[in-house]
Amino acid sequence: MAEQSYTLLESRFTAMIPEKLRVFYVSKLREMEFVTLSGNIRWKKLIASFTSYYGDNVLKECNSNISFGTEDTWLHKVLRKPRGSCHPLRHILLISFLGETVESLLKKFNTDTYNPFGVDPWPCLNKAADHYKESIITTVKITKDFKSSNPVGTFKCTCGFSYSRKGPDLVTEDRYRIGRIKEFGGVWRKKLKEINESDLSLRKKAEVLGVDPKTVINQLLKDDLININVESISNDKKQGQKQQWLKLINENTGLSISELRKSNSNLYMWLYRNDKEWLKEHSPKKIRIKSKGSIIDWEQRDIQIEELAKSIVKDILNEKKIQRVTKNEVGRRMGRINLLYKNMHKLPKTKFILENGLESIEEFQMRRIKNVVKKLMLNRGVVKEWEVIREAGLKPKYANIHKHFIKRGIFASYKL
Repeated sequence: MAEQSYTLLESRFTAMIPEKLRVFYVSKLREMEFVTLSGNIRWKKLIASFTSYYGDNVLKECNSNISFGTEDTWLHKVLRKPRGSCHPLRHILLISFLGETVESLLKKFNTDTYNPFGVDPWPCLNKAADHYKESIITTVKITKDFKSSNPVGTFKCTCGFSYSRKGPDLVTEDRYRIGRIKEFGGVWRKKLKEINESDLSLRKKAEVLGVDPKTVINQLLKDDLININVESISNDKKQGQKQQWLKLINENTGLSISELRKSNSNLYMWLYRNDKEWLKEHSPKKIRIKSKGSIIDWEQRDIQIEELAKSIVKDILNEKKIQRVTKNEVGRRMGRINLLYKNMHKLPKTKFILENGLESIEEFQMRRIKNVVKKLMLNRGVVKEWEVIREAGLKPKYANIHKHFIKRGIFASYKL
C-alpha cells in the first residue's frame, strides 16, 4: 500500500471520471464472478472475500473495515453510482484486491488502448450474409446503459446490418454475442424474400436468418411479403394459452376469477383480448348469495382480522426498510383495506390493535432516527447530528422538533 500510494503521488495524470472508474471496477469484478449475469453485484460473496483477503486488523488500521449485513459501506458507495468522494487509500485497497496496481490502472485510463469491447475489427453477425462472423466492422459507437450504467456498443456493417450489446466483453465469445438487432439491412431483407418463397418451415426460416419465428412474421408483414399461415400459428398459440388457463383453474380450485387473474395477469389479459367469450365460459362463476339478513359472524371475523393485523404491524416494525405503520399499509397488506374503513365499528378488537399500533408522523420519525443512529454507529463508529438529519430525511421543521431526541440518541449510542 505504501508503494501504491507513492506511485499515485508521484504520477502525473488527468483526473479520472468517477463513473468510468466504477465501470472499470465492476468489469473486473465480473471477471472474478462477483457479478451476476443480470449485472447485480454479489455483495455477500464480495464482502466476505474482500474481508478475508486483507483481514479485519488491516482494514481496521486503515479505517476501512466493513460490517456484514449493512448496505451503506464505503465499498457500496465506490461500486454504485458515484454520489461523493472516497479516500484514495480505499481505492488502492480495492485496486489491489482486483489484481491491478495504480500503475496498470493509470496506463489503461491515460491511453486509448482501453476499450470495453476490445479492438477493431469486429465481426458482422448477419447470418444472412456471406461474410457472417468475419471481422470487417471497424467502428463502434459506445453509449451508457440507462439502468446499469454499463457501456453499450453499437456495431454497423456495410451490408446494413446493425446490432448492439451491453459490455464490457470479458471473454472472446462475447464478440459474437448480439444483445439487440437495431437494423436488418438490405442483404438480410433480400435473403428474407428469397427464403419466404421456399417450402421451409417457419422455425427453419428463422434459424437460417438468425432470429426467432415471431421476428420473421413481423418483418414479412412489414414488407408485405407474408405468405405463411399466420392464422394457424395464431390458433396454435391460442390453444396453448387456453390450456394454460384451464390448468391454472384445475391447480387452484376454489379461487375466484379475480384471484386467478392476479396469479397470472398476462395470461388473463391475452385471452381477454383474443377470445373474450371463451374466457367467460371457462372461468369460475360468481356466487351470489341472497339473504334476508347478515350471515357474517363479525365476532369471529374480528378475532381473525385482529391476529392478522398484529402480525402485519410486527412485520412492518421488524423490516430493514423503515416504513410507517398506517391503516392504509396494514389494510393493503392484508388485502382488506375497504373492510378497515367501512366496517371498523364491527371490529372492536381490530380497532383497538390499530389504535395502539399505528404510528403518527412524529413517532415514525423518532423510530427512523433511532435506526439511523444505530446504523451510523455500526458503520463508522462516529455519529454527527447533521448526518442523522440527512440520513433520516428530516425537513428543517421536523429536525428542529426532534433536535433533543437526536442528541439523546447519539449520546446513548456512545454509552453502549
